Amino acid sequence: MRAVTLNVKRTLNQRQCRSVLARALDQNPTVLALQEWPGGLGPLKSAGTVIKHPWARRRGGRDYPTSGIVWAVAPRAGGLPVGVRAKWAELRSVKRVTLVPGTRTTRATLGAESIWRRPNGTEQAILDAHLLVPKRSVENRRAHDAGTDAIRGWVRGHHAAGRKCIVLLDANEHLYNIPELKSCWDGHPDLPTGPGGLTIDIILRERRADDVDVFVNLSDHNGVTATY
Repeated sequence: MRAVTLNVKRTLNQRQCRSVLARALDQNPTVLALQEWPGGLGPLKSAGTVIKHPWARRRGGRDYPTSGIVWAVAPRAGGLPVGVRAKWAELRSVKRVTLVPGTRTTRATLGAESIWRRPNGTEQAILDAHLLVPKRSVENRRAHDAGTDAIRGWVRGHHAAGRKCIVLLDANEHLYNIPELKSCWDGHPDLPTGPGGLTIDIILRERRADDVDVFVNLSDHNGVTATY
């Protein structure tokens, strides 16, 4: 499978957003996570099927898509859509998670959680997230550390429930990693993904990536493609 993550510059217009999305889809992703996505639902609908409430779709009697990308869009999650190939897994649930509450000086750190069922019956939990820039202030450093603790707790909880986990995020920290999962950059040369040439866009999974690369696009971040 191939996982792709990309932070999308918030000032891009609709035409530019469509270009960035097309560039990401050119990587032939099995799983695609976007952060700070400013393009709304229009470009996503043009590139696949958008589902906000999987249970409503089932109750309505409509068939689940058998091909293309299915977009899990968590309401009020701050631009964190996740797309998955319909043949790889079926969406079971999607919701916003508050990793770290906001304060007077820091914004809330939000994530988008989606649960998918593979054809073999196993479940895959996916978290799309965007941590604060830790170097910006002491408060941001604390919020970044708290976000890491929350992500680790999220992974442990789903592991205890028997699910595999994928975390795709703009970590805003060079070569970010957590003990519970393996970074896509483990065993591979670190390539620049974010402003300043740092490797801050990360994909975390239970196993090492066989290959990892970046792709240039209209955003101020390079996209990351990890092959497993």
